[in-house]
Parts: sequence; C-alpha cells; structure tokens
Amino acid sequence: MPPVVVAGSPNSFEFVVVDFANTSSPTRVLRDPGFNANCVVDCDGVTAVVGAYLGSRVQRFDISNPAAPVALPPTVDLPGFGGIGAVAIRGSLVVAAELNGFRVALIDFSQTPPGVVTASTSQGGFAWLAFTAARRVVGSGLNAPPVFTEVEFPVSGTPVVTPFFTATSPFNLNFSSVCLDADPAANVIAVGNINGMEVALLDATTKAQIGRTAVTSLGSVQSVAVSGRRVLAGSPNSFDLAWISNFESNPPTVTSVNTGYAVGEGGGVTALQGTTGAAGFIVATGVVTPVKLLNLAQATPQVTGTADGVPSASTVALGPLAGAPPVAQPRIEVTPTDVAAFPATRVNTTSPTIRQITIRNTGTAALNVTGIQVSNTVFTVTPATLPAIQPNQTRTLEVGFRPTVEGLASARLTITSNDPSQPTVTVALSGTGAQPHLRVSPSPLDFDGVPVCLSADLALTLENPGGLDLTISSIAAPAPYRVNTPSAVITPGGSRTVLVTFEPTDPPRQQDGTLTITSDDPADAPSSGRRTVNLIGRGLPTPPPAISVTPMSLDFGAVPRQFFAGMRLTVANTSPCQGLSVTLEVTPLTSPFFVTVGDPTTVPMTRQHGPVTVGPTQSARFAVVFAPTDLGAAPAGRLRITHNDPSRGPVEVTLQGRGVEVAPAALELVLDRSGSMAAPAPGGTQMDALKTAVKLFADLVIPGQGDEMGAVEFDDQVAVLTPRGTYDSTKQGAIKQDVDGLQPRGWTSIGGGLQLGRAQLDGSTVARKVILVFTDGRQNTPPEIAEVEPGVLAAGMEVYAVGLGRPEFISSEALSELAASSNGRFFLADDPLILRKHFAHVLADAFRQQMAFDPVMTLTQAQVVTVPVWITDCERRISFVLNWDDPASDLALEVEAPDGTRFGPTSPNGNQLVRYGQPPGYRYCQIALPPLDPGSGRVIGPQRLGRWLMRITATRIKEARQRCTTSVLVESDLEMKVSVEATGSGHPLRVAARILRGGSPVKDASITARVTAPTKTLADLLTPALVKSVLKTLGGKPVDDRSGVDLLDRVIKTLSATGKRVIPTRTTKHTLKPEGKGLFVLELAPPLVEGAYQFELEAVGQACGGTFQRYTTFTHWVGRKADRGKTKATVASAGVNAAVITVVPRDSRGRTLGPGLGRAIGGAVPGGQVVGVVDNLDGSYTLRVAWSRRARKPKLALAVGDARLTVPLTRRSSTKRAKSS
Repeated sequence: MPPVVVAGSPNSFEFVVVDFANTSSPTRVLRDPGFNANCVVDCDGVTAVVGAYLGSRVQRFDISNPAAPVALPPTVDLPGFGGIGAVAIRGSLVVAAELNGFRVALIDFSQTPPGVVTASTSQGGFAWLAFTAARRVVGSGLNAPPVFTEVEFPVSGTPVVTPFFTATSPFNLNFSSVCLDADPAANVIAVGNINGMEVALLDATTKAQIGRTAVTSLGSVQSVAVSGRRVLAGSPNSFDLAWISNFESNPPTVTSVNTGYAVGEGGGVTALQGTTGAAGFIVATGVVTPVKLLNLAQATPQVTGTADGVPSASTVALGPLAGAPPVAQPRIEVTPTDVAAFPATRVNTTSPTIRQITIRNTGTAALNVTGIQVSNTVFTVTPATLPAIQPNQTRTLEVGFRPTVEGLASARLTITSNDPSQPTVTVALSGTGAQPHLRVSPSPLDFDGVPVCLSADLALTLENPGGLDLTISSIAAPAPYRVNTPSAVITPGGSRTVLVTFEPTDPPRQQDGTLTITSDDPADAPSSGRRTVNLIGRGLPTPPPAISVTPMSLDFGAVPRQFFAGMRLTVANTSPCQGLSVTLEVTPLTSPFFVTVGDPTTVPMTRQHGPVTVGPTQSARFAVVFAPTDLGAAPAGRLRITHNDPSRGPVEVTLQGRGVEVAPAALELVLDRSGSMAAPAPGGTQMDALKTAVKLFADLVIPGQGDEMGAVEFDDQVAVLTPRGTYDSTKQGAIKQDVDGLQPRGWTSIGGGLQLGRAQLDGSTVARKVILVFTDGRQNTPPEIAEVEPGVLAAGMEVYAVGLGRPEFISSEALSELAASSNGRFFLADDPLILRKHFAHVLADAFRQQMAFDPVMTLTQAQVVTVPVWITDCERRISFVLNWDDPASDLALEVEAPDGTRFGPTSPNGNQLVRYGQPPGYRYCQIALPPLDPGSGRVIGPQRLGRWLMRITATRIKEARQRCTTSVLVESDLEMKVSVEATGSGHPLRVAARILRGGSPVKDASITARVTAPTKTLADLLTPALVKSVLKTLGGKPVDDRSGVDLLDRVIKTLSATGKRVIPTRTTKHTLKPEGKGLFVLELAPPLVEGAYQFELEAVGQACGGTFQRYTTFTHWVGRKADRGKTKATVASAGVNAAVITVVPRDSRGRTLGPGLGRAIGGAVPGGQVVGVVDNLDGSYTLRVAWSRRARKPKLALAVGDARLTVPLTRRSSTKRAKSS
C-alpha cells in the first residue's frame, strides 16, 4: 500500500503529513510544532522528527494515524544552536545539525530526561544528515571543505569527529561540495556533486567508492535518497529526477523521471524506500508546492499520486504504509561498537577487566541473534548464544582477554541477526599483552678509593622498559656496602635510583662485594628472579686534620677612640675525617685587639679564645675586635692560631688599625655658686641639684675620646674650679670631686664667669669649643653678659646656657641671645629634676648626639614601669638615663633589646660594649653597637632595630611617691635639626625642623610641638602700689647699685612670696607642616608679650629600617626692641655742666618696654661722664651726666639696646627732647 509522506519547508511554520491511501485524493494535514520557526523533517517508521530551521528546538511526532499527528513529549532545546539545518532519526535516537554553526547533537529519547551529547566539527552550515549506524552519522553542507563529516557518538566518552576532504578521502572523488543520504542496513552512503552532474555510492565503513555515474539531465545535484544500491536524485535546475536503479551494473543504470511539473514549478528534493519514491519541490508558481508519490519499479517510472505540500519544500521523508498497521520488524542496536582497549595484561594470564557489549532491540518484532564470532582467540565472548530479544529488551555480552604474547592484540566481534536493515554488526576489540622487565645501569659500581673514616655514595639506576609494574622484592648488599632502598615497584617506562653506600673498615684494603636484586622479571626466572651487580671498593688510610685560615690579615682602618670595630675570620678544617683543635690568642697582650666568637653580641675582656674543635670539612667563624685607646696606628698585633694539623706550624694573622678622633670638643663648665644656690630643692638644695647634674654630665661623656674639659665657678668673684685638660678618667674624677666642693656665697657675675671660661678655652688646640654656663639668678655684678659676648662670639665658641628658676629671676634675655648668637641653646627650668634632663640635653647637642626619648613619670614603692623606645639601624651608641628627685631613694634600671638581651649593673663585667653607672639619684646604661665587617650592615651586639625597653623598678622610695625622668641619647646618622626665627615681639615666630639621614632628607615623619608662652610681662605686674610697698620696706630709699637691680629683685621676690608663678603662662600644641625635602615648619602669629618661650618638639617616623623617635626642648627669649623714633629722652638741669636724663624706651608701636632694661641703656659724653642708670620701675630710666666747662655744645650719645639717640645738653636748667640718630 502507498506510504505516508512528510515534508517541511524553510518558508513555513508548519509541516505537512500526506496519506496516499487514496492516490487519486490523498489526505493532507498541516501541523504546527509551535516553534514559530520553519521546519526540517525526517521519518523512521511511524515516528517523525521536526527541527526548527531558524531555532534550536526538536520535537518528535507519532504519525501512525496520518490524519492526526500526535506530538511525543518532551520538546528538546539545544541552547545556543544557530538554527537547525538538518535532522535524522533512528529508533529512539535523533541527530540535529547546526544551520549557522559547526555542531551536531545526538538526542537519546530513551532516557528521562533525554540525554544530549554535542560534538563540534569543522563543517559549517549543515543541510544534509543521515545515520550510517546506530550511533554514527554523516553530514554535509554548502560551506565546504570538508566534503562531508562523520561523527561517532560512543555510549560513554567524547564524540569522535572525522572530516573527509577531496585531497585525502579514500573515496577518490573530486567533488568540492556534496548532498548526501545513507542506508545503514546496506552500509552505504550516496553523495551528489552540488557543483557538477555526478552521483557516487560509498561504503559507509571504509568510504571506498562502490560506483559513480553522471546525471547530465539534472545540471547539478542537490538532493539524493538511497535505499540499498538504488539512488533517487533531484536538482533545483531540473523539473525531472534521476533514478539510478542499480549501482552494481557497470556503468550504473540511469533513468530520467518525468514528474509532470509545469514550467516555473522548479526542481525537487527526494525520499526513497525500496522502489517507492517521494518528491517535494523547492520552487513553485503558487504558494504551496505539490508533493508527489513515485512508483520506480516499472521500466518507466510513474507518478502515482499528487497532493499539496508546503511552500518550497526543502525536506521530504517517507513514513509507513497507509491504511494498515506497520509491518513489525526487529531493529538491532549494539553499544559500543568500538570497545575500550583492555589494559596491559600479563602474558598467559586472564585480564581482571571485563568489557560489556549491550545488544538492544529497538524494533517492533523479536530480534534473533544468529551468530557471535571473534576473529582472535585471545578474546573470549560469553554467552556464545543468546535467546530471542523482545522489542525494547536488551542482552549483555561479556568480553574477556588472555594474551599469549607481548604487544597489541586486536580482533573483530561479528554479530549477525534477523534485522533486515542491519543483519551484521561488527565490534572492534583490542588489548595489550605485557611483561615487566628490569634494566640495571651502571654495572659494575666502582667506588675507587675511600678513606676508612668516610663513606661514598654511587647511584644505581633501575629501569622498567616493560608494559607492567616491575616488583622488586629485595635489593641487598653485604657489608661494608649498604643500600637506601630495600624494595621497590617501578611502573612501566619508569625508573628508580638506588643509592649504594661504601663505608670501608680497618684495615685499609680492597673490599669488593656483590649486590643482589630480586624481581618478577621473567627473564631472571631461571636464576630465581635474581640479578647481580659487582661492587668494587678500596679502603684508604685516614687523613689527619688540615687547617685553612681566611683572611690572613685584618686591616680595620680608622676607628674612633673608645669605640669598636669587628672583622670576621674563618678557620676551616679541610680534612674529611679528624677534628681540628684550634686556640686563638692575640699578641702582644697589651694590644687593643680582642678575639671572640664569629657573630658576637658582646666584646669580652679576653684576648684568647679556645680551644675550639672544628669538625671534618667544617669551618668556624671568629671575630677580632679593634678597640683603640690612642691616636694613630695601633702597635702591630698578631692573632696566633695554634692547632693540631701536623703538616704546618702555628698560623699568624696580622692585625692593624689606627685610632682617630671624630670631631672632639673642648668644653668648659661655667657654674654659679652665688648665695641663692642655697635655696631648698627636692633632695637638698639647688646647689645639690647642680652637683648631681654635673656628675651625671661627667659620667655620660666617655673618657679617652680626645675631648677636653674644665670648670670655672662664679659669684661676684670668679675662679678656676677644675683646670681644663684632656678628658680621661682622671679628669672625669676631678670634675666630679671639684664640683662637690662648691659652696653658695656672694652675688652674681655671669659675665665674669663667661669671661674666665672663655680664657680657659682660648688655650685649647681643639677646633670646637663649647661653654656650658649655669645660673639660678640675674646678673648683678659686672662684667655683664653683653660686655663679654662679643669676645665669645669672635672666638667662635658655642654657648649652652642652663637656667634654674623662673625666667623673671634669671637673666633670660641676655643668656638666650648669647646662646642663639653662638649656635647654642638656652634651657630653662624651675625644677631641679628637669635640670639634669637639660644637662643631658646639652651633652646631646654639644657632642652632636640626638635625644630619642625624654618622658617624666612618678613611681610608688615597688612599682615597675616599662618604657618603650624605638631604635633604628642608624644608631651607633645608645645612652639610657634615669634621674629621680631624692638621692636617698633608689631606683633600678634594666634595658632589654628587641631580641630579649638584657643589660644591667653587671653587664660591663664581661662586655666592653656596655657602660653602666648607678650613683645616688641617677642611673645610666650606655651600649655601643659597632660594625662587624664594615660595610656589611651587621653590628656587634644584640638586635639593634626595633623596640627597646627601659624597665624601671622603685626598689626604695623615701617618700610616698618619687618623680623620675628618663632620657635616651643616641649617636646616629639620623638627626633632627631645629631653628627658631623670632626677631622680637610683634614679629612672626617661625619654627623650622629638618629630619636628615646622612644629610639627606627624611620625608616619612610627623613632628608635634608644645609651646609654653608668657601671657603677661613684668611691666604689667609692677603697679605703683607694689613699688611703693617695697620702697617702704627699704626705708623709702632704694639701694642704688648703678641700675636699680636690687629694688627690682625685691619687687619680684615680693610677688613670688604669694606662692604663685609671677609671670603666668599658657601651653599650646601644634603640628608642624611638611614643606618637602625633609623640612617641617610651624608658623605662629606674632607674639605680643615679651618673655621666655619654651619649645618641646617630638618627631616620629620611618627611616633606617624602622620606626624612629626624636625629641628636643629649649627656651627662646622673645623681647620687645626699642625703636629710636618712639623712644623719648628728656633733659633736666642738675646744675652747671650737669643734667639728669630721663629715658622712656618704647617699641615701634609706641608701647613702653617696662622695667628691667637698665643694663641695655648707656651713654657717653665727649669730655664728660655718665654717672649711672637707675631703673625707676615705671618704665622710665634716669642717667646723671656731667661734662667739661670747655664743651661748647655738649651732646649725649645715648644707647637703648640697638637704638641710638643723640641728646643735646645745656649748661643751665632746661628740658629738651632727644634727637634720634
């Protein structure tokens, strides 16, 4: 009976099912699959498959009732597909190929949900697709090459894609692009030349050409359908079809089929089952193209039925016969058809691996497997026969493998059945027979000669060139040989290295042996699996110790006196067996060289080290330290190394170096012993506080570094306290002893002390000269500071002034100006504890050190306080200082380095790097960190970089609480330099600080400042009532000492008797602004109040490898200067040739400068004299002037500070104004 025809079109959303049961009036049904896209179709029995031509979905339909096609769920979507150009169906398997892409997808509808496997190819734009076997398809398209592509979809694993090209294909075609179809039952593929007029038939397995013929009537070929050895071909260029009824004839028989289409209806596409064909046509005059049924069995093929199809049909397929149920047929599906290879299997043993082959009946009738045959007996298949397999049932075959020889074995399993479309299925089988094998190299092993005290190793390589794991059960060697691997398993192609050790024994002789290897290599079976390797070795006599020393000379170069430098020395024992014993000794014993271990943390007092044993082939490092005490080249030194090397005598290393002075200073202490020093202070008197401060200063200056020091004392008289001389231990003791003899007395002549101090320094040859002047009062006895200042400055001396007391009690202005002018500093404190802190600060400034830390705290009995201090790699020596108020109390100081090393009172006993002092009232610990191997960055001593700790313990507190201060001084390449610009009140005040490392700016820092400034001047406090009250206590008459100082002192003391600070102050905090290149600046508003301004600066930052701290403090006097235009002088006659001059100094704003400026006022009259200056304590000053009668127009040259005025004088009583000049 006529079949059913299914057709699809790229121009219609619907496909058509035509039932040709009534060929004169076929039944036609249009079905929309719901793709909203056009359709491509294929059929297998009563199942049709439809693909979305411009989409990605695939749907199956049951067409057993052609009048009502039923969709078979589910719909499968192929994400990302660029349209579906062709589909094919075989049982439950469907393949779809990409229209605008390169992919082919296999859909297995027997799985739930359907399984999808996608393969990527190099074939683009698929238009034709067909099954050639159960899971193998071929496809082609218009975009060649390749000509066509085969895709194998194994049950598991990756799809195998094989492209076929014209130049390389086995089918011997010159077709550039083809259309195709396949018949799996006949194992053939039909291809048509799209660009020619030929059709070829190929073997589906080998792709070999079965036949080939020209179809000249078509012009070109764009559609082929194959059934057995018959092909129906169509073309868009012809109304007819070409029927090739037999490809087995030579040449094949070709018949033109007249389809009866009218002009304009175009060429067609074809389908074929046996001798029944179908055609659909791509081009038509109407909207719908006709579908035609063909009977090709007659000599002249006939059109037996025509029905409307779809517009421009691109695919047609033949379904089952209409009007009766389909004929039941078995259908065989074998998976896999290419069984995975058996793994390597030992020859003559059965592989433990079993491969399974599944036979499935996808048809509708019972499947009878009639034969199971294997082409190679090394493969076995069970069972040998199978019962009938019902539809949708499966049976499993198990394949075994037992190789008889080494190498690859292959076979074909042939399964025959009653499947009419595929009576024979071939399955490829493969496996490998293998054996393990042992290969040994080298053989023999020759160790040559080895000293009896040593051992030698040689490598033996064991390889397995076989195909199975090689099991080595034993590797053994007799003494004096041994192996490091007693057994091993070596994989195919692998290797294992075995170390064989020869350790000869006494007496030295030839000591050969045999190494035995037992394995499962069948080649060694005759010898019970044993393989031997000869071992050859000879024991040699034991060599003695042998010494090697490097370097043989050490030159330390220039090293500062009282400092250190280390260089390392290596002693090696080149002997392989015996230990080397060495003793190192520096000669002569008086030389400044010491020897210690290789990476020392201390410098011991000894010049001998050892004995030390150096192991065979080992080395030991030692350090030689140079610690010069004198200038110039050190006496020639030698490091003598005695040892037990019999081949040579003692080894001597020459040692040389020279001591140098690094910027020494000559320093003179100018100390106030006036009567006011008897005033009480915590722990005694102010004089006691000075003595302790001087002793601390003397202790912190290291003797023997080329410095000089002396001391002078002053009240209203001056004297040498300690003669200046080289600062050694004797001078240090003299300074401390002499200061103990100071007793308070007399008045105050600061200028006199400075004058004598300068005279003491004038005789020094040291380039840098420093004066440290201390006072607790105001100068009241000539010479005054201003008188000696020019000489001090002319001599290039630096002056550091320290005042104990409130600024109004001290000649603060004069001392501040002198210190600033001489590149020194002025320090001011009314606290004796801070006095010692200032003395330490003077030492830091005078000897070019830096203050790293300087806090003040209060302790109670037994309290322990830990103070952290950050030290960098730029520091060379650190001084930790602890001071407290009452010397009768006792505080302990311990210093801990970042690595945990601790320093205390006993540390100097065995370590020259440490100085520790614990006099009453203070403690200090100085630690040197000298270089080891200069330029290496290493130092002798503990870890330098990081957080150090000062651990302070209150061991005995006399009162309930005890104040203390800690100071840390460092010799360092990292420095903070500070300057202040303040020309006077009313002018801007600018603080500038620089952080420098070796002269280069450090940018990563922050600096804060505390500024303590006066809020009132002394003139603000001197009311007329106060002055009157003081005059009353003096009987109404001031004591006139030329400048009224006594009266001013009385007034100040009267104010201080209230217990309050005479001059009130205010402290503010600021952050300095970075301005680049390491410069930090603080700009303050112009101060309006004159007086002593105290500055404290703290810097924190990153440099020299870590965190650093720097601290400084000082006092700067900001004064109001007299303006010569605003300052007025009046003249009152005091008789003939005499006058009283009254001066009122004023600043540029016209404000009175106030009292206390008597020493800044003076004058001269040619041919006359100025008797004195009296401070009237109201801002005015009077001078008595007398001159010679011969002076015709006498004039007074008046000086008020820097201001100069000319005052005309008269012979009689009159009042005149001065003229500025």
